[in-house]
Amino acid sequence: MNKLIASLQDSVSKLQPREKVFLSVGATLLVAALIYMTVLPSWHKHGALSTQYSQLQGDLQWLHQQREVVSRLSNNCSVKMVSQSSFRKVLSRLVRRNQLKLGSIQEVGDTFNLSFTGSDANSIMRLVHEIACDGYMVKSLQLLESAEDPNTMTGNLEVQLVAR
Repeated sequence: MNKLIASLQDSVSKLQPREKVFLSVGATLLVAALIYMTVLPSWHKHGALSTQYSQLQGDLQWLHQQREVVSRLSNNCSVKMVSQSSFRKVLSRLVRRNQLKLGSIQEVGDTFNLSFTGSDANSIMRLVHEIACDGYMVKSLQLLESAEDPNTMTGNLEVQLVAR
């Protein structure tokens, strides 16, 4: 190592003064370029993180403003354990629980078509609510007044399993 340093000093001492100035300016520019190249990625990362921070601050402020709206979106579905019984049994149990008479359940792919009769519209609406709380999406509901008895309603409900 000492031989290398000695040979470099010997080479530099043989140079003319303008060549020594040119060499020192070049070395200074080289060091400045190396420093710039090592600092530049960190500077870009800092700028990107600053932008992301300001966006997240804006999002957080928006969420704080929306907390009243979110609290109004909560539903009154009770927390239910996932039933291991068949979907057909779950739907028929829900119809019976609401004191409605089940006509039929037809399964078409992942969609179920229920037909039922009942005398109370509130029971039908409770059925729709409980089906929605049980993880089904109500796709359509059709209620008709029975031709034989004006106090009886016939309903057709199309539901699709969403989450289990």
